[in-house]
Amino acid sequence: ERLVFTDHSDALKIGISQTGSGTRQKATLNLNVTDVAGTPVDGSFSVSVTDMGKVAYNEEDETTILSNLLLSSDIRGYIEQPNYYFTNTDDNKRRQLDNLLLSQGWRRFVWKDIAAGKEPEISHRPELALEIAGRITTLGGKPLTGAKVLLLSTTPDFPLLLDTVTDARGNFVFDRLDIPDSATFSVQAKGLKNSQDVVIKVTEGAGVTVKPYFGKTTDLSAYLETTKEQFSVLVDQNMLDKRILIREVQIQAPKQIKVVNVVGSANVMGTADAIFGKERLEYETSLLMAFSKIPGITIKDNKVFSASSRKTSITGNKTPMLFLVNGVEVMQDEILIMNPRDIEGIEILVSNYNLTVYGEPGLHGVAHITMKRGKDRPPSTMAFKRVKSRGYSVIKEFYAPDYDDPNINKNMQDQRSTIFWKPNVITDTNGKGSLSFFNSAAPGTYRVTVEGMDAFGNIGRNVFTYKVQ
Repeated sequence: ERLVFTDHSDALKIGISQTGSGTRQKATLNLNVTDVAGTPVDGSFSVSVTDMGKVAYNEEDETTILSNLLLSSDIRGYIEQPNYYFTNTDDNKRRQLDNLLLSQGWRRFVWKDIAAGKEPEISHRPELALEIAGRITTLGGKPLTGAKVLLLSTTPDFPLLLDTVTDARGNFVFDRLDIPDSATFSVQAKGLKNSQDVVIKVTEGAGVTVKPYFGKTTDLSAYLETTKEQFSVLVDQNMLDKRILIREVQIQAPKQIKVVNVVGSANVMGTADAIFGKERLEYETSLLMAFSKIPGITIKDNKVFSASSRKTSITGNKTPMLFLVNGVEVMQDEILIMNPRDIEGIEILVSNYNLTVYGEPGLHGVAHITMKRGKDRPPSTMAFKRVKSRGYSVIKEFYAPDYDDPNINKNMQDQRSTIFWKPNVITDTNGKGSLSFFNSAAPGTYRVTVEGMDAFGNIGRNVFTYKVQ
């Protein structure tokens, strides 16, 4: 089938008014958004303000909400100037757009699949939240149903331990995650009856295909020069972050190395009754086998107990030891499937002195397990998979000076090329929205770009300019 573009002429009408045109003066933008019939609408809009003398601008070369949602997203081939077809449209441009679709707007489908109700296979789940998903199979590729999967954080100062089981197709998912940027995890699994015939395949996020750039080049020299100047000013004023720059200090004395039982251990006591280091763990085939070789430990029914503990529960059975992984309490069943080579060391605490700070939960002994980090971690085995960089970075606010603040140096250079940016300006039910910012110290023509969408999915864009003197 061939695509045909139909212009419904239903774009939102975005009205922009502005006050404040002096250098370093507060400027206010007022938005008035209506639909094509003139009815006020509420919606979400992005607003950017740039100095046209420092940022090159050609509306036909821009990538906009109109060109992206209405054209580029439906065509596989390269479009040199997508927004050309949405700028000052006339019969000639509409004919040119139809010619573009005549050459690039084709796509295939199979009638038999449509008649049979066969739907295309979905390779990625809808992104409703952060998640880590994948599939567990045997070495032969057969899906494993009911396999237990463990997700363990290996990120310093971010403890997390979750578990789940696979569905009938061997799929698993850890969803609704709240994790930071650059977080790293270990995904571990075991088959039924602790079978080692396990392969983990973690679903990668939908990647971005890198395409070669064709078309005209843009001269960024003016933008780069002003950006360098502005960066130098911010460095001199210590305004890039809340830290204070100091002169370099050279330390002549040798660094004192603090001796600990296990590097990176969360053991607050700093002492242990027995230690099983990474040198010995390298040769162990299972974590349960490693525990069986530690003095003061007994193994029964695949559980780890303190040999010196005579205290029992109300059922008359001995209570297993408390397991802490990087300082986080975990169930023994969840951790004993781990690869011993992933562990920096194990500290066993069974004496009354070492157990004092753990209270009742530690009455029957404590096992501190410290995971390896970074380059010290061994290569993955089939039952283990590394996952990283799946989180979001800390939200950072776009820098803009506040000249009403008496602590701001009003004499410093202000060479901003991007004067203001806000991605989520909300209009109310009357279609009204307002925002304020300060102009830079440089006079010139400033360009305001507003684009966004109302609550019903209608989109719109408007460009407004004003003079600063």
